[in-house]
Formats: sequence, structure tokens, C-alpha cells
Amino acid sequence: MPLCLASASPRRQALLNQIKVPFTVLVVDFDETRLPGEPPNQMVVRLASGKATTAKNWFVEHGKPVPTILGADTIRSTRALPCCRARQSRLRQS
Repeated sequence: MPLCLASASPRRQALLNQIKVPFTVLVVDFDETRLPGEPPNQMVVRLASGKATTAKNWFVEHGKPVPTILGADTIRSTRALPCCRARQSRLRQS
């Protein structure tokens, strides 16, 4: 059973292809909003874990075998203020 990538990231897909790891992609709906006072290093772990858990739940709810799931996320921070995709999008629209 191939690895399940719980991320829409083209970069992660390219990395897995580069090392020839067979995988499927399951894009999950997971709220990426920063929690109040959440440090960037904890935020990225929470997001990656949440995506993996949400993907696992999808397989269970659909009665499918649960594969090995890779949940991943990346954030950039400046002065410990994370800049996730949702915030970057809002800033561009302003």
C-alpha cells in the first residue's frame, strides 16, 4: 500500500517523486488558523499532526484500510510571528 500524503503541496510531492516513494495524495480540510499565543514550532507540529489525523479519520469513515500517512506543513516566521498561507492570502487581498 503506498504512502498517503495528507498535503496538497507540490514541493512535497516532488520530493517524494525524487526519492521514488510511491504515494497517493489526500487533501484534507483542516483549519490552519494559529491558536492565540501559539509559538511557530508548536503550530507547525499541530498542523502536520492534525492533517495526518484527519486523513486517518477519512480512511476509517470510508471503511478503507489506513495506510502510512505523512502529514506535513511549513510556516515561515519573522520575529516569532508565523506567516501561514491563509494569512499571506489575506494580506495580499488587503
